[in-house]
Amino acid sequence: MTEPIAVPVGPCRCPGTPHVDGDTVYLAPKMTIPMGIAAWHVVRNATDSADLEGRLANVYLHFGITGWTFVDRESPDVDPRPVRWDPDKAEDLIEKYLPLWEGGFTVAQAADGLYGEAIFFPLASARDQMRKSSQTGLTADSTPAVPDSGLTPPTPSVPSSRNGTAGKLSVVPAP
Repeated sequence: MTEPIAVPVGPCRCPGTPHVDGDTVYLAPKMTIPMGIAAWHVVRNATDSADLEGRLANVYLHFGITGWTFVDRESPDVDPRPVRWDPDKAEDLIEKYLPLWEGGFTVAQAADGLYGEAIFFPLASARDQMRKSSQTGLTADSTPAVPDSGLTPPTPSVPSSRNGTAGKLSVVPAP
């Protein structure tokens, strides 16, 4: 599998600042199936573009993060320990370690750059197909329509009633 994408999120804010190059969040290199399904749900149910962007950012952070360099200290007498990324606790972990203006926005933007095209490509493709199919008139490359079967339609049959007798009672009595 391809390596996760490293996204620097600013100076180290861990106890004792162990990361001299700053903290880093790691994103999956490609959109995952759960992320894609969640994103399509968001796309179908968003009320406007701001709602769409906010909800997609949440999907990106929840499903795109694979790890990070954050450490925490459970108590003053314990050495700092790595904070393990756990998708089941994503909302709490993101709120605590990756607030919007402390790396959250940066990671959401990076994730949009990684996954946005994969989410919206099917929509653009469908839109293009609809445009092509809705064009009217012949174009330079058009060919005339050919009947599906290639056969000529049958000629109408001769009427079974003599002229002027259709719908009139027969003169022959019924048995």
